[in-house]
Amino acid sequence: MSPHDQLIEAFIQSTRRVMKTMCGETDIKHEILAEPPETSNGDIIGVMGLGGSISGTTIMVAFPAELARTILSMMTGFERDKLSYTAINDGIAEFLNVICGAAKNILSDSDYSFSLSVPMIFTSQECRIGCHRDVSVYGLRFGILGEYFNLQICLAARQLNPAPQPS
Repeated sequence: MSPHDQLIEAFIQSTRRVMKTMCGETDIKHEILAEPPETSNGDIIGVMGLGGSISGTTIMVAFPAELARTILSMMTGFERDKLSYTAINDGIAEFLNVICGAAKNILSDSDYSFSLSVPMIFTSQECRIGCHRDVSVYGLRFGILGEYFNLQICLAARQLNPAPQPS
């Protein structure tokens, strides 16, 4: 059992909620990966840093390009083939921003409190993002429409315990 089960569950709930609310999709599968990959592979990768009681934390979401197009088409109502490079990058940034914001809201009454950085998007068929060896990585895989995308939570070693609450 992870010392961060509450944090992981908040990101599972927020991702499922975003998929339901923004995409209208309710058949969303998820799994916690027993061995998260050492690197994130994806055609489109969104990265967002968190500060506060879990400073040093990074959230990464990695999509195959076609699934990113499908999800953004569902979110916006635009035809998937008419989505520009800029629209896809902006959409994935917003998708990640909303997931992190929803998780922050879910955790508002917990020991976890954090602020969000501006999301960064990387696009390339060769893009691989790894974490430092002293980082704990929690991997989540979400399935929608027969395809999968990954979400990783990377916690710096110095932040492995929630901040203590004042007495």
